[in-house]
Amino acid sequence: MGGAIFGNYGIRRLVDQNQRFFRSGLQTWLRIKNFPDNPAFADMGFQYVPAATGDQVPTGTTDILIDPPPSVLPISMHTIAMAVAAGSELRAGARNVTLSHTWVVDQMNAAWFQNMVANNTPPLNALDPTLVFRGPLIVGIVTDNLLLEIVDYTHKDAFALPMTWFLQCNASELSQS
Repeated sequence: MGGAIFGNYGIRRLVDQNQRFFRSGLQTWLRIKNFPDNPAFADMGFQYVPAATGDQVPTGTTDILIDPPPSVLPISMHTIAMAVAAGSELRAGARNVTLSHTWVVDQMNAAWFQNMVANNTPPLNALDPTLVFRGPLIVGIVTDNLLLEIVDYTHKDAFALPMTWFLQCNASELSQS
């Protein structure tokens, strides 16, 4: 009887509170670009900067705080070696990031996500939560002065809905000094 009432939302609330109060760590952000890339420039190897139109020129990136704070743990070299042998792109310095689905849903309702979905050609599916990690504006995850590139993602479900997201991320070799 409790399962139908408690459901996925109740389990997610417990996981969120666990992350927020018992496993909180460094602040972590999702970094997004303030403007879409122009594929014609990227194909030729140039960085695209939009032309100045109007009062404001969109440049740079925006960092969005991830709350509740995710768990960010290093991946062991043994696990990385096994993943590379299986064809993965992981390398030394890789991290596992565990996020709450509550935060992912909040991002799907945010203005930046809705603009990204609407302004893409062809239009993206606004109900796809994986776009929070693989959308055209996503740069990566930032924590402890590291920029983590999202390589792979999966989720754990409860009552046929995602509850927790697991990201495998590479740390840039330049940011590990």
